[in-house]
Amino acid sequence: MKKNAFFAVAVLSAFSAFADNFSTGFTPAGNVTSYTKTNYSVTSKFGEYFRSVSEKEVHNFSNGQETEYSLLNAKDELITKTTYTYNAKKLASMAYFDAESEAELKTEYEYGVDSKIKSYTVTESDSGNLSSKTIYKYEGKKVTENHYDKDGKLYMRVIQTLNDDGIPVQETEYNGDGTFSLSRNYSFTESKKIAAIETFDEEGNCTNKIAFRYDANDFLTEIQVYENAKITERRIYKNDALGNPVRISYYDVAEKFGTTVNELSRIEDFSYNY
Repeated sequence: MKKNAFFAVAVLSAFSAFADNFSTGFTPAGNVTSYTKTNYSVTSKFGEYFRSVSEKEVHNFSNGQETEYSLLNAKDELITKTTYTYNAKKLASMAYFDAESEAELKTEYEYGVDSKIKSYTVTESDSGNLSSKTIYKYEGKKVTENHYDKDGKLYMRVIQTLNDDGIPVQETEYNGDGTFSLSRNYSFTESKKIAAIETFDEEGNCTNKIAFRYDANDFLTEIQVYENAKITERRIYKNDALGNPVRISYYDVAEKFGTTVNELSRIEDFSYNY
């Protein structure tokens, strides 16, 4: 199920993934052929911060489309790899490989004549056996995603409401038995940048909010994460001239020693090849 979730997040929950970690799978501005993101864990000793490499991500591009993603450990050893293929500029398939570069899973996408995605299937690479399948249904500005397991049993349904630009502004997730899981609302700036994502429980209480801040050039400068209306994390962006992040600093926000403190917990550094 963990590997299936990887593919689902990569394609179907674009806004959720964006909110959870903006730097995952984004397409940088400019004629970038590849970029490397180095993730650092941060520890504090005697009031000073120390960082150490935890993982590296290498993203390769061709003609503005991502073709390969590799996750490496601190010793530059491969952990996982994903390759992407396209058909007429639409994502056709993804293949997932383990640390030995052995193919494990493959996701294939089917589109309608209107270029909207109809379904995608996840199969095991060695046996070809079905692992899961997701089918889409479109009704005006309503999109329903039905997620099925290998036996054809529904395990999740997501119903989205789209705006005039075809972007989700509200979505509700249900468990396979029809019970409510959660709902999300999306709001946007005047320039159509994502402004906030709010998550609600069954009683309509906002349990989580993610707010986005931009500068005068519409470059993302900060993400703020709230839980039950209380800020818990800040992500501060340093960008290049094109708006691509060169560093993201993560801070945990908490009440300590009678005041609000921001404690550095993680750093992501980016380097680009053109």
